[in-house]
Amino acid sequence: MRRKIKRIALLIITNIFVLLQCLPANATDDLVNPMQTYLSIETKLKYENMMQSYQKGYEPIVEDEKVILVLPLKVEKGIKLDSNKLTASIKVNDGTTIPFKMRIYEKVFNLETVKSKSGKSQELYLVTFSLPLDENRINGSYPVNIQTKYKVKGQNVVQDFGLYINIKDGTEAESSSSTDAMRTENNLEVPMSEPAVSLGGNTSDTTGSENQENSGAPKIVVTKCSVSPEKPIAGQEMTFQLVLENKSKMEAKNLKLSFDSELGEIVPVGMQNSIFIDTLKAGGSQTVSFTMKAQEAITKVNQKITLSLKYVDKNGAELTDDQILFVKLGQPISILVDKAVINAEVESGKKTDVTIKVFNTGNTTIKNCMCSLDVDGLTDGGITFIGDIEPGASKQGKITAAVTQKSLGKEGATEDEKYGSTEGTLTVTYEDPSGTSYQEERSVRTKIKKSSKEDSDDKKSVKRSSQWSVSLVIGMLFIYIMTAIVLFIRKKRQP
Repeated sequence: MRRKIKRIALLIITNIFVLLQCLPANATDDLVNPMQTYLSIETKLKYENMMQSYQKGYEPIVEDEKVILVLPLKVEKGIKLDSNKLTASIKVNDGTTIPFKMRIYEKVFNLETVKSKSGKSQELYLVTFSLPLDENRINGSYPVNIQTKYKVKGQNVVQDFGLYINIKDGTEAESSSSTDAMRTENNLEVPMSEPAVSLGGNTSDTTGSENQENSGAPKIVVTKCSVSPEKPIAGQEMTFQLVLENKSKMEAKNLKLSFDSELGEIVPVGMQNSIFIDTLKAGGSQTVSFTMKAQEAITKVNQKITLSLKYVDKNGAELTDDQILFVKLGQPISILVDKAVINAEVESGKKTDVTIKVFNTGNTTIKNCMCSLDVDGLTDGGITFIGDIEPGASKQGKITAAVTQKSLGKEGATEDEKYGSTEGTLTVTYEDPSGTSYQEERSVRTKIKKSSKEDSDDKKSVKRSSQWSVSLVIGMLFIYIMTAIVLFIRKKRQP
């Protein structure tokens, strides 16, 4: 009987101990939210094969018949990818035109310490792809998706990042033909048949020009022409520089060079629209320059300037010549970027949209408008492409971001450090038709609140902790009672 009681008591004690071990304080600590993403783009630094950081409007390098994509990815604080590696691949939607050769592009990248061009080192996954370009590529902007796959605590996670490839060295989608073939030299359009701008005779009287040349009269030729700045803008001043050379064996005297705009939309700076040269010896040359200013409101991009040249030969005979120059004028960029719009309060573990509206208030098309987000606690999928915006039009950009925590993964972080008010910037980048980049920044503010699931988990954790404490007390009390019973029976049976 005594042995039987001992066995029963030992069995009860063992079972209670096992049950207590199976009651953890928080059974959800090691679970991973399958909707959560844990990678974000490192936006502030430049790395190998990057001309600018993502914050400054990163654009993939296109050269040597290839395009190089660089995606520096950092892991949220306190998070570790299983095996410290991820798999990245290039994804393109069916039917989408691409400028590179279609192949399967997939690589495995390991976590490594990477030094930026400024010398600062960071631990990140430097995702890099070198894609061979198609020989028949067409100029334009092409969206490309880099898909990453990785595991966190055994849970599979898929996260996409969007990039845009700008092709400028391909063929035009629509080519326009012209009866007058032209070439461009320093933004000046010159007839293809002429190696330089010629002022050697009256362009409207070919016979007179030939007679002038055959008679040995002075022949003045423009051997060089340029305009500064190289890309003149409407509303700004521009300086033309011409090199006049006397190609004949006769001296030219009393040269007068006048310049006038056909539409009157480019006017001389100052009171004079003429330049005077006393003599230009046979075989000699003279550099002349003059400054003009274009009106802000122009009716044509291609402006015509008439150069009128008058001079006399050694016999006092007056010679005249008119030469036409064309100059392409760019339009000044003018945009209005509205405030960034986001919910005043967002919930951790869910997704939220951040929108921005861009208005083109100028007279020229805004090219390759994009936006990116940099806010603690909000993880986006990279750069969002807004597109080209025509004059007078507007477009909206929308970034869908995953809401995490302000100090995700920080050990010992308090509730105030994890949740509450957070702020950062939304950066809008864009280009003018010449490819010059600009950017605007807008502040983003919101409040991150704890998700209902996290609240529920906390309550369950407290409840489990209370249940565990009660179970422990009951178990100890039961052990005490059973021990007392055994001792009582043993004492009772002693003689």
